[in-house]
Amino acid sequence: MTVTAKTIESVLRSVGALGKQMRPLAELAAGADGALRMAPSGLTGGGAASFLATCAQESAYFRTTVEYGTGQRYAPYIGRGFVQCTWRENYRAFGAWCRDRGLGDDPGVFEKNPAALGDYRWSWLTAVWYFEANRLWDWANAGDHLRVSQAVNGGRGRAGTAFVPNHWDARRAMFDAFRRVGDGLLPAGVSPPRPANAPPPAGPEAIPDMQEGDTGQHVHRLASWLVTHYPAYSKIPLDPNPRQQRYGPRMVEAVREFQSRPPGVVAGADAVGTPIGPRTKRKLWAAGYRP
Repeated sequence: MTVTAKTIESVLRSVGALGKQMRPLAELAAGADGALRMAPSGLTGGGAASFLATCAQESAYFRTTVEYGTGQRYAPYIGRGFVQCTWRENYRAFGAWCRDRGLGDDPGVFEKNPAALGDYRWSWLTAVWYFEANRLWDWANAGDHLRVSQAVNGGRGRAGTAFVPNHWDARRAMFDAFRRVGDGLLPAGVSPPRPANAPPPAGPEAIPDMQEGDTGQHVHRLASWLVTHYPAYSKIPLDPNPRQQRYGPRMVEAVREFQSRPPGVVAGADAVGTPIGPRTKRKLWAAGYRP
């Protein structure tokens, strides 16, 4: 399954926050799904719920990307995005993160033009960056939304202390509402982690062949794994329609890049439409990829 407009509508309605959202619910749902696809491997339903609940709470239930009020001592680097990215150093860090992922050329773009960060196109990405930079995914995936909220609202150093985040009751209600959706929040092709006692796949042959036009769920799972473990792949946009989950020229480029890494070049996807070959499968397996 995946986040849909109905998911967003149902969750917001359940906490009395439906209405005046800044974008159509379908657009918000697509953004949520895209952001969750950027999460590290091991994403759980609880992790997705904690991430989405944080975004909703910090953005006044998806109604704004810019902090309310004026005269903040950290202006003009006020809270922007769906996690309210604040302070000059964070604007600089987010810009560098975007540059490293091929999302822009100038790492100082937001430091030089702070208002640009309020554009909706960056809203979900600020949240992905924040969770990654502050190592919040471990707590989120464990369902520990209190620690996530403590870190977001008070700084990572307050996580696990007696600190009570602002509006904790509302934060918890938002998390509970998303959590009830469960693993249905996970993007198509992303499965919950296997239980610790679950038998592993039989071997490299468990990695399916994937080629152009393939609608198999593992296409985006492999793409997410490559991006997570090899940051260079984040500069390669995924092919082009996530609903169709197509494996085309850009994923071929990612696979080729993987094949060129030590301990040497191996055979595999040599052209669009070519399946991933057995030697590439063995190399993926050795590197830790599991479908």
